[in-house]
Amino acid sequence: MAKNNYLHMKLRESREEITRLKEELEASEKAAEERDRETTGKAAEQIEREQEAARVERKRVIEQLETAEVDREKIASQLQEAEERAQRDREQHKTRTRVFVIGSVLLVGIVIATLAGAFGGGSEVVVVPTTMASTTTPVSTTVSTTVATT
Repeated sequence: MAKNNYLHMKLRESREEITRLKEELEASEKAAEERDRETTGKAAEQIEREQEAARVERKRVIEQLETAEVDREKIASQLQEAEERAQRDREQHKTRTRVFVIGSVLLVGIVIATLAGAFGGGSEVVVVPTTMASTTTPVSTTVSTTVATT
C-alpha cells in the first residue's frame, strides 16, 4: 500500500506539474499573442504613417506637375503670340518695302517726265510704268530733239 500511495503521490505531482506547465504555456501563449498584437498594431501604425507620407508626397508631386503644366501652357501661349507678332512684323515690313519701292519708282518717273518736259520742249507723253519687275525697274529716257529750220 505504501507503494500505491507513493505512486498516487507521484501521479498527483505529475498532474500538478502538467497543470502548472499548461498554465505556463497558456500564459506564454497569451503573452506572445499580446506581443504579436502590439507588434501588429505598431506595424499597422507604421504602415499607416508611411502611407500618409506617400499620399502627401504624391499630392506634392501632382501639384508640381500641375504647376509645370500651367507654366508650359503659358510659355507655349507666349511663344505662339511672339511668332504671330513676328509674322505680322514681317508682313508689315514687306508691305512698307513694297510701298517704298513703288513710291520711289513713281517719283523717278515723275522726275524723268519733268526733266523730259523741261528740256524737250515738245509735247511728248511719257508713260510711267506702274508695275514693277521683280529684279529690275525699266526706266524709259527719251529725249526729243527739235531742229529749227529757218
